[in-house]
Amino acid sequence: MQVLLPGAIWLHAEAIKLYKADDVGQIATTRAKAMKALGPGASFVGVGGSPSWTLAAEAGALTLVSGFLAGVAAKQATEQLQKVQTATELMLREMGAFFELASITNVALPYPTSWSAMREGSKHIHSGDEFVWVRTADQGDVCVRWAHVVAIA
Repeated sequence: MQVLLPGAIWLHAEAIKLYKADDVGQIATTRAKAMKALGPGASFVGVGGSPSWTLAAEAGALTLVSGFLAGVAAKQATEQLQKVQTATELMLREMGAFFELASITNVALPYPTSWSAMREGSKHIHSGDEFVWVRTADQGDVCVRWAHVVAIA
């Protein structure tokens, strides 16, 4: 595979780095749970309409407690996202393996998320990240931001 980068730079790829599908899936699941915990907006308990002073005071107390709990949940979700980021960086740095192009299914497609290969009974896939590690004969291992690829041949 030849990869054309901006500036008419061609990379002659011999292999592409893929990761165990189980590892990628576990990280994606953990990230999704943390994002869900953050939510599109914290839910706050309150009373609509014009309640009596007693109800208003209770609603205010519930809103404060709810806000506190939402803050705790957001902090926990943020900590979880930081752990996911660390795990992702570790996986990208140390856990991948290079596969010869001939052993990668769908490698002719320009979508890294469609690539897969088998090794020792384990399915390997692209990480889903915007970068692709490419092994070349003349330049060694090169990390390419796939969105910047102009063409593949």
